[in-house]
Amino acid sequence: MEQMRADVRGHHRTDRTIVLDATGFHGSISHGLNRYTGETIAALADLEQLRVLSGDRLLCDQFGSRAHRVQLDRIHQNNLRGNLTRLLWHQIALPRLLTRPSRSAPGFGSRLPLFYSPVPEGMLHPVCPQIVTVHDLLPLKFPDVYPRVKYYFRWILPRLLRVSQTIVVSSENTRRDLQHYWPDIQTPSVVLPIPYRTDLFYPGDLGDPGDLGNPGNPGDPQEPRETNAPAKLPSNTPSHLNIPALTPYLLCVGETRPYKNIRRAIEAFARVIATGDRPHLTLAIVGTLNRLDTNLADLPQQLGIVDRVRFLGRVSDQELADLYRGAAAFLFPSLYEGFGIPPLEAMACGCPTIVARASSLPEVCGTATHYVDPLSVEEIAAGIVRVTGDRAYAQHLQQAGLEQVKQFQPEQFRQRLRAIVGV
Repeated sequence: MEQMRADVRGHHRTDRTIVLDATGFHGSISHGLNRYTGETIAALADLEQLRVLSGDRLLCDQFGSRAHRVQLDRIHQNNLRGNLTRLLWHQIALPRLLTRPSRSAPGFGSRLPLFYSPVPEGMLHPVCPQIVTVHDLLPLKFPDVYPRVKYYFRWILPRLLRVSQTIVVSSENTRRDLQHYWPDIQTPSVVLPIPYRTDLFYPGDLGDPGDLGNPGNPGDPQEPRETNAPAKLPSNTPSHLNIPALTPYLLCVGETRPYKNIRRAIEAFARVIATGDRPHLTLAIVGTLNRLDTNLADLPQQLGIVDRVRFLGRVSDQELADLYRGAAAFLFPSLYEGFGIPPLEAMACGCPTIVARASSLPEVCGTATHYVDPLSVEEIAAGIVRVTGDRAYAQHLQQAGLEQVKQFQPEQFRQRLRAIVGV
């Protein structure tokens, strides 16, 4: 948000009006689609011809006359009420706002603005060219996880995509999914990879990732890449997160929805512990427990490793960065991702990664990770043993990861996004 405020103050003139849909944005939420919308706002904020639609008062205050505040209760919420409110607003109020000048929305009635949505929402009968974004098709891939949203994706989304000028996707994998489900849609699509936050996720002191007893060698920390954040030696394992200080740990990140595959991760970790050659390794799991797998918290006890597994719940971004830096390795066995930010964040923090060979993840991770079959507990376990036991290999992954993330930094996102909107 601080960078966004700076960009707002320094805007310059362009010739085209771009109306950015931030009706689902709320400044107090820093993850998921909300975070991506924030990245989009920051990338375009210095354009004088940008107009922002949002229900967030602080965001509208920052943009002043270039913003229109949508004063509808809970329009930003990611629930049934919020989703229905935005759906109706996009069909009824938005077309009027874009075509009829008003005192409350100066500049919104200019001729043929471009409407840009960083989420899969927009006008079914557009009054101007519109660009919409599709990050993934999770509600179609896993309908039981999204019992309400699946109907929107089945019936509304394809109609929206057919009448849009361009579809922005986060990965080639998502583009293939669109072609699979709706081969008749002729709307052109463009891939816009998601950036990670370079101000938070950067390497600290790069110790020996293969030595499970070594929390990092003392010395000067490595400077963060392309960031003004002060250099410092990050805390290795935050004590208030219930991980014993200096205990080596394997890190998993992701809400425990079934497709995140945390159950197999725990089962694989149990196999590793059973071999006896990782006597001090702990599994730390970041993310809220999902109602669809209420028995997951009991699984470590059933497997006899209850004292070796920590469910940390949701943590702040700063705490997450510290956890990445302190981990012996990062495990991401997800069955499906539209993109896959956590592996990028881990790599950026100098953590060797073990990642599922599935969906978009090979696009994101390239050759800088150890791939495993996410359906094979045995292969996941073997990956854990290899990365946490082979020092040279872990160091190779560490350095390769730091090179890989250079492709996904905010400046590249900014340039690509501006090319898409034509500025």
